[in-house]
Amino acid sequence: MLNKEGGLVNWDPVTREVPKVAFVFVTSSKKKAEGLHASWRDNTTFGNWSPSKPPVEPNHLPLNKLIRVKARDLTLETVRELRQNYFMDEALIPNLFLVTDTHPSLSKPGYSGEVHLVKPEADISFDGLVNGIADTWTRFSGPVDVQIASAYVMTNKKGRIVTSQPIQDSVFIHYPDNPLKNERLIREYLQYLKDNRFPGLRESEFVSEVTKVAGAIFNELLYPFAYERGIEGVISHALRSTYEPNVDSIVAMGAAALTPAIVGWIEQRARGNG
Repeated sequence: MLNKEGGLVNWDPVTREVPKVAFVFVTSSKKKAEGLHASWRDNTTFGNWSPSKPPVEPNHLPLNKLIRVKARDLTLETVRELRQNYFMDEALIPNLFLVTDTHPSLSKPGYSGEVHLVKPEADISFDGLVNGIADTWTRFSGPVDVQIASAYVMTNKKGRIVTSQPIQDSVFIHYPDNPLKNERLIREYLQYLKDNRFPGLRESEFVSEVTKVAGAIFNELLYPFAYERGIEGVISHALRSTYEPNVDSIVAMGAAALTPAIVGWIEQRARGNG
């Protein structure tokens, strides 16, 4: 473990040092771990690990089934890699792992999950990306709701779920007017996204990055984009939580692929209160 900055543990098993961590957040993206840390009001130490070859996700499954398979496979691959690549003793491998997944969708106000967002084709052009986003978002004139459904489980070293069941929650962001209702706004948003999340990338590199995300829309940054243009989204979530969402927490939540209620649950679990 290289260092501890604000509760985030940068884990390097080669050092053979094992700090006390509440759990290990297993992910293919360090930004998710950073987002999870940023979502917390107080510092809580957790580990972060990304397998060098994450298993393929069964995206054809609904969220409640996908999370079970993903959690099992991702945990087992993590433990296998720690044992075989880094020769970690069984006693040194942490006992608790956290795995998450998120499914976004669009709908008219009052409906749920009317249009599910999927990842664009990997070799799409920039204009093709714009057209793909337009095909989905321009279906909605006037108000639009974004549902960000997420699920997570905690597993043991054998990939078995130790929570009673996968925990699911949704954030709903109601926009009084569609922030991506035409091609001009879509292009403006993509430039905003590039400037704020991927500065310095060439166009082809930027397109490659955003095609890794469902709908090519980072909803956590669409929220402040719309806000700056006078479209103030109203955020709510399905489960009761003392964690109140705001612009900053939505940005962090999106990076972590979590929702405020789930972040609150993780806080309790990590601190031994749940």
